[in-house]
Amino acid sequence: TRRMSWANERRTFILVILGLIGATVLSWVIIAAIFKEPTCADGAQNQDEQGVDCGGSCAYLCSVLLPSPIPEVSFARALSLPGGRTDVIAYISNENPSAAVKGARYTIEMFSDEQTLVATHAGVVDIPASSEIPVYIPNLFSGNQTVSNVFLTFDTTSLWWKQRAPEEVRIQTGEVNVSGTTNPRVTATLINNTATALTSTKFIATIFDSAGNAIAASQTVVTSIGAFSEAQAVFTWNQAFSAVPARVDVRPVVVLP
Repeated sequence: TRRMSWANERRTFILVILGLIGATVLSWVIIAAIFKEPTCADGAQNQDEQGVDCGGSCAYLCSVLLPSPIPEVSFARALSLPGGRTDVIAYISNENPSAAVKGARYTIEMFSDEQTLVATHAGVVDIPASSEIPVYIPNLFSGNQTVSNVFLTFDTTSLWWKQRAPEEVRIQTGEVNVSGTTNPRVTATLINNTATALTSTKFIATIFDSAGNAIAASQTVVTSIGAFSEAQAVFTWNQAFSAVPARVDVRPVVVLP
């Protein structure tokens, strides 16, 4: 009898130990499933964040704390060309001195005189810190309908701001010449101020009249600009400008790393 009692006690002891081990393992599994280490992508404000997944040690800045959380559209204009083709040129201004966005999504909408939606275009653009950049969309609309208003708006969910100093001025525009009337031509000297050669760089030229209105735009890709060297960019049009050109603005399309 004593031997059976001892066997039962031993069996009970082993079962208790196994039960405790099982309960401990189960507890750890439950804790691991419920508790997750705070990160900058967990949808909650934790760690040293100043907002949800932004600020503090996170890569992204809190847009509500920025002076200009949404880039401003300096202007957006429709440019009518022969054959019913309509281009769009717009300038985007980022007044934040040390914040940039890579891959900002935008939408361009074109309206007729009757405020009927004529055409739309969705695109993506990099916005450097403390900058004003051009967005040029050739042949956005083809047709005989007159475009009277153009609007560029941003998808605010794509405006993930990152701490970033203003981009180094890598290219300066030297002499700019405008020639021709029926088929105008702009030749611009581009100066690379860095020790790095630049390849396949897109440039946009915008023509302004004396009132500061954009009257024409064009783009080209310069294959190569050597380190501390110069290159020529040529922009052409197949119709005369609608007004006398007073200023030519040539800017590179900046691609953020």
